[in-house]
Amino acid sequence: MSQSQANDMTAYAERMVSLAVEYGPSVVVAIVVLIVGLWIANRVAKAVQGVMEAKELTPSLVGFLTNLFRILLKTLIIISVASMVGIETTSFIAVLGAAGLAIGLALQGSLSNFAGGVLIVIFQYYKVGDDIKTQGISGKVTEIHPFYTKLVTEDAKEVILPNGRVSNGIITRQPRGGA
Repeated sequence: MSQSQANDMTAYAERMVSLAVEYGPSVVVAIVVLIVGLWIANRVAKAVQGVMEAKELTPSLVGFLTNLFRILLKTLIIISVASMVGIETTSFIAVLGAAGLAIGLALQGSLSNFAGGVLIVIFQYYKVGDDIKTQGISGKVTEIHPFYTKLVTEDAKEVILPNGRVSNGIITRQPRGGA
Protein backbone atom coordinates (compact mmCIF):
# COMPACT_ATOMS: atom_id res chain seq x y z
CA MET A 1 0.00 0.00 0.00
CA SER A 2 1.38 3.39 -0.93
CA GLN A 3 1.73 6.33 1.39
CA SER A 4 -1.06 8.16 -0.48
CA GLN A 5 -3.50 5.28 0.00
CA ALA A 6 -2.61 5.03 3.69
CA ASN A 7 -3.24 8.77 4.13
CA ASP A 8 -6.59 8.41 2.34
CA MET A 9 -7.59 5.51 4.61
CA THR A 10 -6.56 7.46 7.71
CA ALA A 11 -8.53 10.51 6.58
CA TYR A 12 -11.53 8.29 5.82
CA ALA A 13 -11.33 6.63 9.26
CA GLU A 14 -11.01 10.00 10.98
CA ARG A 15 -14.03 11.30 9.07
CA MET A 16 -16.07 8.22 10.06
CA VAL A 17 -15.14 8.65 13.72
CA SER A 18 -16.01 12.34 13.52
CA LEU A 19 -19.43 11.57 11.99
CA ALA A 20 -20.09 8.84 14.58
CA VAL A 21 -19.27 11.22 17.43
CA GLU A 22 -21.36 14.01 15.90
CA TYR A 23 -24.46 12.04 14.87
CA GLY A 24 -24.18 8.86 16.95
CA PRO A 25 -25.99 10.08 20.08
CA SER A 26 -28.92 11.54 18.13
CA VAL A 27 -29.24 8.36 16.05
CA VAL A 28 -29.21 6.20 19.19
CA VAL A 29 -31.84 8.41 20.84
CA ALA A 30 -33.95 8.34 17.66
CA ILE A 31 -33.80 4.53 17.55
CA VAL A 32 -34.84 4.31 21.21
CA VAL A 33 -37.69 6.78 20.61
CA LEU A 34 -38.78 4.78 17.55
CA ILE A 35 -38.84 1.47 19.43
CA VAL A 36 -40.59 2.87 22.51
CA GLY A 37 -42.97 4.94 20.38
CA LEU A 38 -44.02 1.97 18.25
CA TRP A 39 -44.54 -0.11 21.39
CA ILE A 40 -46.70 2.62 22.97
CA ALA A 41 -48.63 3.09 19.70
CA ASN A 42 -49.51 -0.61 19.64
CA ARG A 43 -50.62 -0.51 23.29
CA VAL A 44 -52.76 2.59 22.74
CA ALA A 45 -54.32 1.08 19.60
CA LYS A 46 -55.19 -2.10 21.54
CA ALA A 47 -56.76 0.02 24.30
CA VAL A 48 -58.83 1.94 21.75
CA GLN A 49 -59.85 -1.37 20.18
CA GLY A 50 -60.96 -2.63 23.59
CA VAL A 51 -63.09 0.46 24.15
CA MET A 52 -64.74 0.10 20.75
CA GLU A 53 -65.40 -3.61 21.36
CA ALA A 54 -66.90 -2.76 24.76
CA LYS A 55 -69.23 -0.33 22.97
CA GLU A 56 -70.24 -3.32 20.80
CA LEU A 57 -69.35 -1.77 17.46
CA THR A 58 -69.34 -4.14 14.52
CA PRO A 59 -66.10 -6.16 14.26
CA SER A 60 -65.29 -4.87 10.78
CA LEU A 61 -65.67 -1.25 11.93
CA VAL A 62 -63.54 -1.93 15.02
CA GLY A 63 -60.79 -3.49 12.90
CA PHE A 64 -60.88 -0.70 10.34
CA LEU A 65 -60.79 2.13 12.88
CA THR A 66 -58.12 0.39 15.00
CA ASN A 67 -55.84 -0.08 12.00
CA LEU A 68 -56.44 3.50 10.85
CA PHE A 69 -55.58 4.80 14.34
CA ARG A 70 -52.47 2.58 14.54
CA ILE A 71 -51.23 3.77 11.13
CA LEU A 72 -51.80 7.41 12.11
CA LEU A 73 -49.83 6.99 15.35
CA LYS A 74 -46.96 5.17 13.63
CA THR A 75 -46.81 7.83 10.90
CA LEU A 76 -46.53 10.56 13.54
CA ILE A 77 -43.79 8.64 15.35
CA ILE A 78 -41.80 8.06 12.16
CA ILE A 79 -42.06 11.74 11.19
CA SER A 80 -40.90 12.75 14.69
CA VAL A 81 -37.95 10.35 14.57
CA ALA A 82 -36.97 11.54 11.09
CA SER A 83 -37.02 15.10 12.37
CA MET A 84 -34.85 14.12 15.36
CA VAL A 85 -32.23 12.65 13.04
CA GLY A 86 -32.16 15.83 10.98
CA ILE A 87 -34.25 14.85 7.98
CA GLU A 88 -36.36 17.74 6.68
CA THR A 89 -40.00 16.66 7.14
CA THR A 90 -41.84 19.79 6.02
CA SER A 91 -42.48 18.66 2.45
CA PHE A 92 -43.44 15.17 3.64
CA ILE A 93 -46.02 16.68 6.01
CA ALA A 94 -47.35 18.87 3.19
CA VAL A 95 -47.81 15.78 0.98
CA LEU A 96 -49.65 14.01 3.83
CA GLY A 97 -51.89 17.06 4.27
CA ALA A 98 -52.73 17.14 0.57
CA ALA A 99 -53.46 13.40 0.62
CA GLY A 100 -55.71 13.88 3.65
CA LEU A 101 -57.60 16.64 1.87
CA ALA A 102 -58.06 14.47 -1.23
CA ILE A 103 -59.29 11.54 0.86
CA GLY A 104 -61.64 13.84 2.78
CA LEU A 105 -63.14 15.17 -0.44
CA ALA A 106 -63.48 11.66 -1.85
CA LEU A 107 -65.24 10.46 1.30
CA GLN A 108 -67.35 13.57 1.77
CA GLY A 109 -70.65 11.68 1.62
CA SER A 110 -69.48 8.99 4.03
CA LEU A 111 -68.08 11.58 6.42
CA SER A 112 -71.40 13.39 6.28
CA ASN A 113 -73.17 10.17 7.21
CA PHE A 114 -70.71 9.52 10.04
CA ALA A 115 -71.14 13.07 11.38
CA GLY A 116 -74.91 12.62 11.13
CA GLY A 117 -74.65 9.38 13.14
CA VAL A 118 -72.64 11.16 15.81
CA LEU A 119 -75.25 13.94 16.00
CA ILE A 120 -78.09 11.42 16.22
CA VAL A 121 -76.43 9.59 19.11
CA ILE A 122 -75.23 12.68 21.00
CA PHE A 123 -78.43 14.73 20.71
CA GLN A 124 -80.67 11.64 20.84
CA TYR A 125 -82.93 12.75 18.01
CA TYR A 126 -84.36 9.25 18.28
CA LYS A 127 -83.51 5.94 19.91
CA VAL A 128 -83.90 2.29 19.06
CA GLY A 129 -87.57 1.42 19.46
CA ASP A 130 -88.90 4.90 18.59
CA ASP A 131 -91.37 5.32 15.75
CA ILE A 132 -90.11 8.04 13.40
CA LYS A 133 -90.95 9.62 10.09
CA THR A 134 -88.11 11.07 8.06
CA GLN A 135 -87.29 11.42 4.38
CA GLY A 136 -90.91 10.43 3.62
CA ILE A 137 -90.53 7.05 5.35
CA SER A 138 -92.22 5.96 8.57
CA GLY A 139 -91.14 3.06 10.73
CA LYS A 140 -89.73 1.76 13.99
CA VAL A 141 -86.01 2.29 14.56
CA THR A 142 -84.31 -1.10 14.94
CA GLU A 143 -80.64 -0.12 14.71
CA ILE A 144 -78.54 3.04 14.74
CA HIS A 145 -75.11 2.59 13.15
CA PRO A 146 -72.36 5.16 12.63
CA PHE A 147 -73.28 5.64 8.96
CA TYR A 148 -76.92 4.59 8.71
CA THR A 149 -80.16 3.91 10.60
CA LYS A 150 -82.38 0.87 10.05
CA LEU A 151 -86.16 1.16 10.21
CA VAL A 152 -88.89 -1.44 9.88
CA THR A 153 -92.00 -0.08 8.21
CA GLU A 154 -95.59 -1.05 9.05
CA ASP A 155 -95.60 -3.47 6.10
CA ALA A 156 -92.47 -5.23 7.58
CA LYS A 157 -89.97 -3.81 5.10
CA GLU A 158 -86.50 -2.97 6.34
CA VAL A 159 -85.31 0.47 5.24
CA ILE A 160 -81.75 1.70 5.58
CA LEU A 161 -81.38 5.48 5.73
CA PRO A 162 -78.06 7.36 5.51
CA ASN A 163 -77.53 9.31 8.74
CA GLY A 164 -76.30 12.43 6.95
CA ARG A 165 -79.61 12.95 5.17
CA VAL A 166 -81.63 11.99 8.26
CA SER A 167 -79.81 14.40 10.59
CA ASN A 168 -80.15 17.24 8.07
CA GLY A 169 -83.84 16.60 7.44
CA ILE A 170 -87.07 16.79 9.36
CA ILE A 171 -87.61 14.02 11.91
CA THR A 172 -90.99 13.36 13.45
CA ARG A 173 -90.57 11.12 16.49
CA GLN A 174 -93.01 9.08 18.53
CA PRO A 175 -91.03 7.98 21.61
CA ARG A 176 -91.26 4.47 23.00
CA GLY A 177 -94.35 4.00 25.10
CA GLY A 178 -96.53 6.18 22.84
CA ALA A 179 -96.12 9.40 24.87
